[in-house]
Amino acid sequence: MTNLHQDNYFILTGAMGAGKSTILKSLRILGITCIDEPAIQILAEQRGIEGDGVPDRDPKLFTDLLLSRSIHQFKQMENHKGHVIYDRGIPDNIAYAELFALHKNRVKVAHNTYCYATY
Repeated sequence: MTNLHQDNYFILTGAMGAGKSTILKSLRILGITCIDEPAIQILAEQRGIEGDGVPDRDPKLFTDLLLSRSIHQFKQMENHKGHVIYDRGIPDNIAYAELFALHKNRVKVAHNTYCYATY
């Protein structure tokens, strides 16, 4: 698979309550494109349909959905010329896999394929 490196993609990550949402709100006001955290979206969707893709029902399904959504969000912005700030990103999926004691091979492949800016 081809490595897709985007020098204009950045990840904002950190613990819950660390202020990510506040920072993203300010960045949006400045006109910077920000992408919402996929875990929040997936949890809301799965709970809304009483789906199994939540950590307490099926952690593997949850992490698969999360990785898929993260890749989709990455690819969705491929032609965007300005900076893109992601509320968490593909590397955060490694932490979820670790948390749920799941194999990380697919996540590592995705992490090495879909690359954000590094500084």
